[in-house]
Amino acid sequence: VKKNRPGAHQDVLLMKDWLNECKFEETLCIDPDKMDLLEKITSFRDELNEIKDNIGCCLVTLMSHGEEGFIKMKDGEKVSLEDIFEMFNNKNCPALQEKPKIFIIQACRGERRDSGVETDDEPMDLDDGSEKKRLPTFSDYFIIYPTQADHVALRDPRTGSVMIKEMTEVFKQYGNKWHLADFFTIVNNRVVHRDFSLYNKPVKISLVMESTLTKFVYF
Repeated sequence: VKKNRPGAHQDVLLMKDWLNECKFEETLCIDPDKMDLLEKITSFRDELNEIKDNIGCCLVTLMSHGEEGFIKMKDGEKVSLEDIFEMFNNKNCPALQEKPKIFIIQACRGERRDSGVETDDEPMDLDDGSEKKRLPTFSDYFIIYPTQADHVALRDPRTGSVMIKEMTEVFKQYGNKWHLADFFTIVNNRVVHRDFSLYNKPVKISLVMESTLTKFVYF
């Protein structure tokens, strides 16, 4: 969503360049309402199921205003992130079974602001008897958030969102050298050790990674 998000255009340009460098095919959905977004993502998911033999992984980037568990459309209507994640699970998207499903979420997760702190210098039985292979409903997900739960995300009106900008800078420096989790750990290191201000008050942010990956992912 670009509407009422100064700097969002720069985020789109940075993401397009980054995806191109990573050899992804890409499709855009700009300033959608709720129906537009869900139809676009459903169509994308259905296309994946039709060409499953040629898919290496799937990456979905959602950039908008938001709150915990939701992103907001251009008209302020909310879409559940869990609903979007569920569309690509092993039941609904068999084309992506055992393939990485990466979600980059660039949106606030609440209104809290972290000003930072000053610091000194029993066993389960395994079921191995099943003849038919089974998978959890949700597996091989990697979800990256630009901030902690209930906190704001940061975006510069001129240069774009902090996380998106640092992602592209790290990729320029290291390319596809790092595993996905290591890549975003480096991005997080840069973000954590930078000082930001919001309304003339200090703000610190930390990225959050959630992973159910079962294999290493390199771009």
